Amino acid sequence: MSKLYIIIVVFLWVAPHAIDAEKAEALKKDEPVWGSTFQGMAISVRQTKERYAVGDKIEIVVLMKNFGDTEASVLRVGDVAGNYRLALFDANGLPVAKREGAEAREAAFGEPKIASRRLIKIGPGEMGPAYEELILNDWFKIEKKGTYFLIAMRRLWSWDKGFVISNMVKIKIAESAVEKAGESSEGKNSDLSPGQE
Repeated sequence: MSKLYIIIVVFLWVAPHAIDAEKAEALKKDEPVWGSTFQGMAISVRQTKERYAVGDKIEIVVLMKNFGDTEASVLRVGDVAGNYRLALFDANGLPVAKREGAEAREAAFGEPKIASRRLIKIGPGEMGPAYEELILNDWFKIEKKGTYFLIAMRRLWSWDKGFVISNMVKIKIAESAVEKAGESSEGKNSDLSPGQE
């Protein structure tokens, strides 16, 4: 019985990582739209689905790439969300209200604590070893249908030493699942680099 228990535990631990690796590879096959580079590094943000309905969980994934000539080191501090700042705007260009506690989710300025550091090394011309995933609903009050525009910022080391800014992602949110299904046939959302319309 203990062998079966160990096999189940190992499977439950390995399976999600294998799925994440497959998802990361699938994302890398699509041509990412990159934001501007800083110290050779750039990030690309995209949503995991073409369309959403009000109340859906809105997941976004972030890929990193080193466009420089030397190896780059990127720091991950604590959980993934603590390494990002997100800006979400509605179709009128107005910022979407953040959820209570979302400000605390964003990383503070200054040197990060040593205990929670993880260094990610990315070779020249290479993409990061994995993607990072964020849930927009954890950050913003997305309560109405419409078109939204997202920009992400990710620190490389500490916020005061610089950060990269992503491409802009256009996210469409329908009133309901029925409306979402009808709109899906109209076309895909677009990812925009800074300066694109």
